[in-house]
Amino acid sequence: MWVSVAAAGTGITTALALSRDVALGITKYSHNACVCVVDASNGRLLFAQQKERLSRVKNDGGAVGDLVRHALEGCGRSLRDVVAVAANNHHRSVAEEEAAYTKCAGLGIEAPFGPPSEEVLDTANLFAGSIEVSHHLAHAVGAAAAEGASECVAVVMDGMGDRAATHRNSKVRSDAALDGWDACTHVLGKKRVASFDEVPDEARECESVYALDASAGWRPVWKRWSETDAHPSFGFSDWFLSLDSLGAAYSTVAHVIFGDWNACGKVMGLAPWALLPSGGGDVSWGRACDWPRVSVSSAKIIEASGAGFEVNRAAIRDMLAAACEELPPPDRDALLAASGGAFPPRRLVSLWTLFREDGRAASACRACCAALALAIQTQLEAAAVPLVLRAAQQHHTLVLCGGVALNSVLNGKIEAALSERNLLVPAAPGDEGVALGCAVVALNFTRLDPSILPFAGRSYDDLDDHGFDEWLLLEEETPDEVDACAAVVAATEVRGIAFWFEGASEFGPRALGHRSILASPADAAVVDVINEAIKAREDFRPLAPSVLEEFSREWFGLPGPSPYMSRVWTMRYPDRAPACAHLDASSRPQTVSRADPALRRYRDFIEKFYARTGLPLVLDTSFNTKPREPIVETLRGAVSSFLYAVRRARTLYGRRRRRRRRREEEEEEEEEEESRPGFATRAFPARRHHDYLDDDDGLALRLNDLDEPFEDPSRTGRGRVEFCDHIQAAIYDAADGDASAADIASALVEEGLASTPEDVYLRLADLWRQTLVKLNI
Repeated sequence: MWVSVAAAGTGITTALALSRDVALGITKYSHNACVCVVDASNGRLLFAQQKERLSRVKNDGGAVGDLVRHALEGCGRSLRDVVAVAANNHHRSVAEEEAAYTKCAGLGIEAPFGPPSEEVLDTANLFAGSIEVSHHLAHAVGAAAAEGASECVAVVMDGMGDRAATHRNSKVRSDAALDGWDACTHVLGKKRVASFDEVPDEARECESVYALDASAGWRPVWKRWSETDAHPSFGFSDWFLSLDSLGAAYSTVAHVIFGDWNACGKVMGLAPWALLPSGGGDVSWGRACDWPRVSVSSAKIIEASGAGFEVNRAAIRDMLAAACEELPPPDRDALLAASGGAFPPRRLVSLWTLFREDGRAASACRACCAALALAIQTQLEAAAVPLVLRAAQQHHTLVLCGGVALNSVLNGKIEAALSERNLLVPAAPGDEGVALGCAVVALNFTRLDPSILPFAGRSYDDLDDHGFDEWLLLEEETPDEVDACAAVVAATEVRGIAFWFEGASEFGPRALGHRSILASPADAAVVDVINEAIKAREDFRPLAPSVLEEFSREWFGLPGPSPYMSRVWTMRYPDRAPACAHLDASSRPQTVSRADPALRRYRDFIEKFYARTGLPLVLDTSFNTKPREPIVETLRGAVSSFLYAVRRARTLYGRRRRRRRRREEEEEEEEEEESRPGFATRAFPARRHHDYLDDDDGLALRLNDLDEPFEDPSRTGRGRVEFCDHIQAAIYDAADGDASAADIASALVEEGLASTPEDVYLRLADLWRQTLVKLNI
């Protein structure tokens, strides 16, 4: 049964009497596609998760059919139970996008750009009777609903919202449909205009302020727009090059430094490195800077002007050139030589990896990048804090949302300046949170029950169904496995790192105790171990703590709880927990409350760690270890990610480890196992993957059946396997489960491909460690 709620004031009719009825809120086609499922009878949130968790493509967009089916199945529902749908795509109208695809399908042609037609026209993606919600309104509604706020002021700051034309479309639930639209203040760039009539159709939302009253509902208060030269069919990167929004300015710097518009978190983490003197020092808690320090240029990328802001992207090039001039002569000369005599280079993108072959030039370039990162962070704060404080004067509760609200350093500065006012930042303030706002609008602003947040993904109860038993280190059963885990992390004689998987996955970008990698905050060196060996990412990245809530004021001076790692504060005892203190002693804590039943085991773990160490906090970083991998979703994917990290750590550090196996075999030192794995001769090896293609030279595979069920290796690039030589390729080909390892070794020696059986056993053991073959002993 379908109920359309397109007209303002339309209610959900008799369909609400059906207890299985649900409403969907969806963001699709743009980045961060997401689906939320809400019980239509009582407003209870049942599911909320991003597409990236299934597809394994970071910030994935496109169609959402697979995600809709996954969500409904997890809620015990089907497409027949969907009674209302609301959606947003701020790049281009959902209706326009889907009409274009439908027309192309009718003509028998493929759409020229965007996702494949079969994905868009999927019945779980293309919903008749669905409505559209404007971007910033959905942000505000979703954030307030997630935080349970019935009255507040909401400030939306992001890279790009909807076009002004969207607000002139009566079919869209937008600000224009709200009471108070005529009284809303409009700013075009830096100039206040008399009315919305003076805002061009192609102008885009930049920052918005809304007020929510318990009885009167939502009211738009203030909105800033930016003109753009880009056509609506262009990608968001084209828009970002012409938008004057705070988020777009910051994202431009992320693109310049890291080649990724969404790498704003990296920019935020890099900024304090510009303050660190060369060679490090006590202030860095043992972390040294391997590049020279340069001061920040006075050039302005973001500057308050008139009634709004001005964004000057030309200042980025000026800042980098000034930083280069300030370098010590040997470093400056190396950088100029590597960049063809002029810095910055003509093509301003991915500077961080530009000179990786030249160590001195790379260090000099990174010094310039750090200065640029500090500049954009400082200028964002200078522009955003006054804007938010002006908005906060209207109500004692302030909600922040939009991509800029992921800047936890800025959030901490705002909270410090708010005095007695209450700051709320949801777990998912970015575009995934828009889907939540759409779900609320789909039910005509019915009050949402968000009690499952932030753990709103699917729960995976069968913890034995992962298929990796023979690769795991399985300890004997203990009466208190949480205490055993705490003992490993608290140990001082070895460095213990725990991979924690529990219940439903987190909604939003932070790992909050259900998909986490945990370590002792007292071990400063563990930062490099996690960044280099476990996660293979940039070494400057800071790591955050989870702290028992009752200790948050003592350790961080927090004025209240911060359950989603949404604020950065100064750690008061960085020498006691150096792994969670950034270079300036700042830290982004998650407060863990006794009152949250979803965190009972996680809190128990921290309490037991505290009992052993006297530290009421642990290091917590997201559980993802493969290249460009989002946070793990399923148990099978989690174990695969864990084993990937173990292999990489072993390769990088070459330590001797002991492996305890489930079978009743003697434990063997890994050195002995690697020289001639005793179990290999008795094994009947079998390939673990069944859908794969050989590369032309026979020395590589492209696996298609990866461990996450919806992962497409052609998109993630994680299905390629390279053999060490033709012997190993032949072993893999022969591993059919029928021939024993001894038979395979004998045959390859007889063919002259291998010199000795040991050549075969060593390569077979390596295939096993890569989880490419099972041994079937």
